[in-house]
Parts: sequence; structure tokens; C-alpha cells
Amino acid sequence: MTLDHETRARATTRQLLRVDDDSVFAYVRGLSFIRCRDEMPWAHLSHGQLFSNRSGNCLAYKIGAVYYDATTHEPLYYESS
Repeated sequence: MTLDHETRARATTRQLLRVDDDSVFAYVRGLSFIRCRDEMPWAHLSHGQLFSNRSGNCLAYKIGAVYYDATTHEPLYYESS
């Protein structure tokens, strides 16, 4: 049985949801974030910062359960379990 992206993300312990619409964007596997739409490793967490796997750039920083844009400091995502 194959699970769709939303079901798979809900089945994991931690999820990354968009602040603007509460949709599941990625699920967390260890310190890696797997993007739901294509199941690709998207980013990783290191020292409270979220880094792009592709470019290595800092995408966001984490305070509590919220991830803020590294440039604008606007809330982007929040983590849910």
C-alpha cells in the first residue's frame, strides 16, 4: 500500500507546516526535512538554523517551534508532532 504525501507526513512524528495556510510542507526524519510534494531531502537543521540541501544557504532560523525567514525574519513554518 502506497501512502499519499499528506498521509505519510501525518504518520511521522514531526511535520513542518506553512504558517500562511497550515498545510504540511515537509516531514522531519532526524535532522533532515523531506519535502512532501516530491519526497526529496529539502533541508537540514543545524544549530537552530535550517539550511538548504541544494545551495547550503540558511533558509530560516528556529525559535521554539517556529521557523523564521533568515532575511525578512517573518514566520514561515512551524513544527508540529
